[in-house]
Amino acid sequence: NTVRWVVGSVIGRITLGMILALLLNRDMPFRGIYRALALVPWVMPGVVAAIVWQWIYNANWGILNHVLTMLGMIQKNIVWLSDRKLIWPAILGVSIWGGYPFSYAFILAGLQVIPHDLYEAAIIDGASRWSSFRHITLPMLRPVLFVLLLLQTVWNANEFTAIWMLT
Repeated sequence: NTVRWVVGSVIGRITLGMILALLLNRDMPFRGIYRALALVPWVMPGVVAAIVWQWIYNANWGILNHVLTMLGMIQKNIVWLSDRKLIWPAILGVSIWGGYPFSYAFILAGLQVIPHDLYEAAIIDGASRWSSFRHITLPMLRPVLFVLLLLQTVWNANEFTAIWMLT
């Protein structure tokens, strides 16, 4: 269970953080506001977040069941926190939601120091976006991702609040 918890949380947090960092690294209107809003889950205390997620997952009046019913995806309410098949995805979702902002901020900082000249040279050489990501972004982020992987692994192995509060 611990391995499942740590691997799922770390992969989810880093993946979501990477996607958000790549999106918010671009020039766009209100970029600063979006960047600040992305950090909100990280500043919320763990106990408060767990209680809010208990409300969201509530089988009788939780907003998640309501939304899924309105979208026609379910016919009857799901008991998220009592079903053995759904408990792990539910608590992993809470963990990922609460922890992705650190990964996002860490990766965004790493993206900010990659010289833009490398991307311009790749465009001139005819590289695609995927090729630029694979051959420029990932190698330049390797030290950042390594430290992030270590930190997230240690922190997730020691995380107790979400599991205890939700189960």
